[in-house]
Amino acid sequence: MPLDGFEGALTLEDEGLSMTDDDSGRQLFTFRSLGENLYQIRAVDSSGEREPLCWRALNTDEIGPSPILAGTCEVSDKTQQFTVTRSGEGYVFGRNGYGNIVLRSEGLEYDVTDSTKFKVVQ
Repeated sequence: MPLDGFEGALTLEDEGLSMTDDDSGRQLFTFRSLGENLYQIRAVDSSGEREPLCWRALNTDEIGPSPILAGTCEVSDKTQQFTVTRSGEGYVFGRNGYGNIVLRSEGLEYDVTDSTKFKVVQ
């Protein structure tokens, strides 16, 4: 959830990463270290009924509702490599060369000058 928000959480739906106020999609995330502050982020749903999927960045020739799509987990896939950086009491998620994930009223997007801090519950 956004660090400065009191409700809502990130969820990975088949269409992409978004915010939700319910328990839809895959809201449980595990982080696999790939070295050099890069991580693969795997998403599962709390019921265990859906296949786990990983965050996948859009390629430049793709169009989607979110800067992050769902994809079959492949460690060698560079589109599944994200930076996770501690920032104060929260964490910032980003992509090298694309910027950080920002939550705006239109949804999630990348920004090279701004970032949204997210709370990670362990």
